[in-house]
Amino acid sequence: MGIKDVKIFAKEESFLEEYENNGRKFYDLSRSQKVLGSAPRLIIEAVCIGGILAYLGVMIAFGRSVTSMLPQLTAFAMAAVRLMPCANRMSTYLANIAYYKPTLDFVYENVEMPQNVKAEYNPKTTDRGDGKKLPFTEEITIEQISYQYPNSDKKIFDHADMRIPIGKSVGIVGKSGAGKTTLVDIMLGLLDAQEGRILCDGTDVLTNYRGWLHNIGYIPQSINLIDDTIRANVAFGIPREKVDEQRVWEVLEEAQLTSFVKEQPDGLDTEIGERGIRMSGGQRQRLGIARALYHDPELLILDEATSALDNDTEAAIMEAINHFHGRKTMLIIAHRLKTIENCDMIFAVRDGKIVQERQDGH
Repeated sequence: MGIKDVKIFAKEESFLEEYENNGRKFYDLSRSQKVLGSAPRLIIEAVCIGGILAYLGVMIAFGRSVTSMLPQLTAFAMAAVRLMPCANRMSTYLANIAYYKPTLDFVYENVEMPQNVKAEYNPKTTDRGDGKKLPFTEEITIEQISYQYPNSDKKIFDHADMRIPIGKSVGIVGKSGAGKTTLVDIMLGLLDAQEGRILCDGTDVLTNYRGWLHNIGYIPQSINLIDDTIRANVAFGIPREKVDEQRVWEVLEEAQLTSFVKEQPDGLDTEIGERGIRMSGGQRQRLGIARALYHDPELLILDEATSALDNDTEAAIMEAINHFHGRKTMLIIAHRLKTIENCDMIFAVRDGKIVQERQDGH
């Protein structure tokens, strides 16, 4: 997946050396595993033969003749022959159990993880709310938010405030590392602020977190597309039998992707490849917009959604996004001021605060 970066930065030798070093570790461990797996068999054989020879020596020392001991020696030899395969198999199985146990434990933990996650996010067992869409008719308020990353002394936000009225298009600008994406992560509930609250119409969103998420459509810089059909990527995570096909076409129309889909022989069943490799960058972003719109959210968050596109493609995507101006509340994070020139309000993130730079074009 990173072959382009390896080639562009001429790092082939470094990766080959890393591969060789790890390969040598694997060979050493495999050799040790084979040797240690065979060692118990050799030990058992040595013990059996040594035991027989020791018994023979002791009996001769006490005056017994070798001829008189032949029946006993024969019985010992036959028992050893019969026991050796069983002992070898037991030794091999015990070695294999010890060898594969860490891998099996890892697989078991991952198999159990979905059940644990389901239990954690089950609304009956948590206080994440009833899942009903949180009412949003007035404004979203960021109230006295303070946040700093673990093991860091720098505060990204220090009692910062912000107000997003319903139906407004709000732009967020700031230097790299100022905290623009951190602000979005706090609003999405991915990060927990040490102080302050996010309010939707005066209600703390964490009292009904699931209902709050139903209000949000998120469009990141890099859309996480799955190796599946256009339908499956728009109705992300929804079983096919439950997909509202009419709604899929509606959001594709709003994202201005309908013509592309209709040109495909398989229509909505068109496979887009891993990470959407069969689509252009602009088409992937439009597909991300359609996905964000599928559940009809009230708030669209665009986290530098066009920063990786060329100017012409960005202009086309922003044209599609500006189509929602006044219909949806939008929070647009961008590096380029041109991207947010049509926003009703512009805020700048700096020095731990969220400062309003412009309102309604002034």
